[in-house]
Amino acid sequence: MRFATTILAGSLVVIIGIIGVTSLVSARIVEDDAQVALDKELRRGALVLEELFAQRQALLAANAQVVAEEPRLKAVVATEDIDHATVYDVCSELRRAVGSDLFLLTDDRGTLVADVADADARGGHLRDEPLVVDALARGTGEGIWLADDRAYQMASRRLAFGEMVVGVLVVGWELGDELADAGARQAGGDVVVLVDDRPVASSLPSGTMRGELPADTDEDGTFATIAVEDAPHRVLMGPLSGDDRVRVLVLRSLDEALATSRRLVRQIYGIGGGAVLVAILLALWLARRLTRPLRGLLDFTQEIAAGRLQGRPSPRGIHELEVLGEAMNHMAAQLLASREQLAATERIEREMEIAQRIQTSILPVSPSLPGYSLAASMETASEVGGDYYDVIPSSAGGWIGIGDVAGHGLPAGLVMLMTQSAASVLVHTMPDEAPSVLVARVNEHLFDNVRIRLAQDDFVTFTLLRCSGDGEVVYAGAHEDIVIWREATGQCECVRTEGPWLGVLPDVSGMTSDQTCRLERGDLMVLYTDGITEAMNEAREQFGMERLCEVIRANARKPVGEIVQCVCERVSQWCSQRVDDMTVLVIRYDGLAAMDSTR
Repeated sequence: MRFATTILAGSLVVIIGIIGVTSLVSARIVEDDAQVALDKELRRGALVLEELFAQRQALLAANAQVVAEEPRLKAVVATEDIDHATVYDVCSELRRAVGSDLFLLTDDRGTLVADVADADARGGHLRDEPLVVDALARGTGEGIWLADDRAYQMASRRLAFGEMVVGVLVVGWELGDELADAGARQAGGDVVVLVDDRPVASSLPSGTMRGELPADTDEDGTFATIAVEDAPHRVLMGPLSGDDRVRVLVLRSLDEALATSRRLVRQIYGIGGGAVLVAILLALWLARRLTRPLRGLLDFTQEIAAGRLQGRPSPRGIHELEVLGEAMNHMAAQLLASREQLAATERIEREMEIAQRIQTSILPVSPSLPGYSLAASMETASEVGGDYYDVIPSSAGGWIGIGDVAGHGLPAGLVMLMTQSAASVLVHTMPDEAPSVLVARVNEHLFDNVRIRLAQDDFVTFTLLRCSGDGEVVYAGAHEDIVIWREATGQCECVRTEGPWLGVLPDVSGMTSDQTCRLERGDLMVLYTDGITEAMNEAREQFGMERLCEVIRANARKPVGEIVQCVCERVSQWCSQRVDDMTVLVIRYDGLAAMDSTR
């Protein structure tokens, strides 16, 4: 296949594929966003309806309370010789005052005294109705009342003279289409109220909901799609009150809600089609435009492959091809110089190997402290790392230093060597000084060398610990948390290290203080750098403190060397590629007896 044909076909496939996928993805995103926005509106509408229902219930309860305090009402129900017509007239007058749809009155035994909806109704037993039971027992009651295929929002109140109960008042408003219409205006969609899964109120025209509700709306808070007048509607079923029998449907037309997004989708498809046509014309022109200068460049590459590295004129016409021709001329010149650079690179690699040997040679060969068992490991991410640790024994225990220079490689390794040398000299010359004083002196040395002499902005996280034979550990400086495993509980504690970074400020003595913790016999103290806890797996998830403590707890009673090995193996299994230096020290306090045996 000729080059021009390959460019044309390949360009068309790529461009058409990109445009097609972009159009489809964009259309899907627009549709999904519109669907999400519609569902949010439905959920907001359900909340508005619930608030409207609660406000009606509160107003109804307040009206019931006012009427229940009416002396005439208490008098007519408590006086036996008052005729029924008088009781009914009083109840009718009070019902009109509160505007309720249902108004019932019972005596203190729950027997119906009057029902405003039925002038002849009396003598019925309502003692088992929850609203009457609650009012007699607690003084108030609220709920839903079903009567004659209608549902009412009800409130009941106990009638009493002092401590003497004389009856119960029950008032209510019908849950009808008026409530649904008011809810629809506030919720921004149609509303259907269900009692025991039977519609009792609706803002929809009569008969527009066909068939039964889909099964996936049986549970509250579930979205579904139903047909209203053969048009798809999105519906959300949710609770309307504390009564489990009462639920509400909020509906919105899918066609209306998605109209704008669908117009946008059509526009996206139209733009995509136009872009494909333009891409075809552009590919035809580009194929013709590129063929001739590329043939000249191809001949040039064949000359380079044959060893003829002399330059040639760059092609003219297309800027990128001109740049490519100049780059190929430059490449030919660079090939001539690469042989000398190769020798220089080999020399640098040998120097890096020497630097790495120097770094590892200053680490403790067999770290030990009187009264303690200790093991350590350090693995660098490159030839020279930025991690540091040191162990300096003394007659009363010894010193341990651990730190991490920002970054890794040769510059970090140089700063690490400065840190090690300064800390070692200070510990040997002032072994009885507080760790905070030595940390401040190390900072002075690093600030002078790194910030002033080298003019670099590197910094060091560093902690210096003085371990006594009685298990007391005094430490200063800011590094990673110290993990202490307790023999008595089998659990890990994380002890924070607080203070400034080293090498940033000229004087940190006012910000550096000594902190103390104590180890009991058999306890472990684990020091490490962030290359352990921040090691990431392929999912970009860090190894973390929890997994480190898990490894320590699982292997805490093994020799310290095996614990170090277990930690390193677990971290290596976790991360497929090491990007930072990793250092870990495990110290077990063996007690004063072990210290005495070494003297």
